[in-house]
Amino acid sequence: MKTRLFSGLLLVILSVSLWGNQDIPSWQDSLHRGEEAFHRALENSLDINDLSVAEKHYKDALKKGADGWVIHYNLGNIEYLLDKAPYALLEYARAGYLSPGRKVLQENIATVKGLSEQEKSLEWLRPILFGSIYLLGYRNAYFWGLIFYLLAWGLLIAGKLLKKRSLNLTGVILLLLALWNTGLCYSWNHLYSRRGIVLAEKPALYRGDSRTYGQVVSESLKGGVSVTRLEERQGWSYVKLPDGAEGWMENSDFQMILLTEETLDFESISK
Repeated sequence: MKTRLFSGLLLVILSVSLWGNQDIPSWQDSLHRGEEAFHRALENSLDINDLSVAEKHYKDALKKGADGWVIHYNLGNIEYLLDKAPYALLEYARAGYLSPGRKVLQENIATVKGLSEQEKSLEWLRPILFGSIYLLGYRNAYFWGLIFYLLAWGLLIAGKLLKKRSLNLTGVILLLLALWNTGLCYSWNHLYSRRGIVLAEKPALYRGDSRTYGQVVSESLKGGVSVTRLEERQGWSYVKLPDGAEGWMENSDFQMILLTEETLDFESISK
């Protein structure tokens, strides 16, 4: 099963290595060291030591500001090869936030986690609802939405000055597309801003924000499952599981998908 993870792997790693050499950011050295260690691991029958070194350098690059779906994708592969499936799913989720339309990414998620029947039945709907994000990636879709917005107003002004109905009509169409795309990007970001991945081996869900409360029983509660955070309070979060169960979970049992100073503190997460 692990061999499927190498579909397009070397090509993806190489694409990171070929990034511009001018104005090299501080994280570039850490990323380069991580790539070298990953290459050694692939050449040495997935040597655990090389994989661990690669993991360390990739995480260090993220802490220094590196970001991009390829980086999270490669780190997810490393985590899976280190038998850290929940961490792999976390990195795949981060890659999916930035570029959800990547087939190799979806294949790896299916390999590590598998899809429930409900998720399979709804899988076709997401590319339709978030078409531009699936085609271009989140950041590119957001960028082109802004370009369309500015271009639309330029055409509307030009149409007013030149009294050209065709320019006005084109401007209105572009403006509607830009507003629609902005709405998609906002909804996409809002969706992921509340989502996290359970990383603890034995997570627990409580009826209150303390271990003194009784536990909530849920068959879907396990490492790697996605949760939606509804509320946060002093080291605890009120979350909802895929099966609809709700309760309080310690923040150390899961990690949010979107990168923040908190989520970059990898040492704070339970192993």
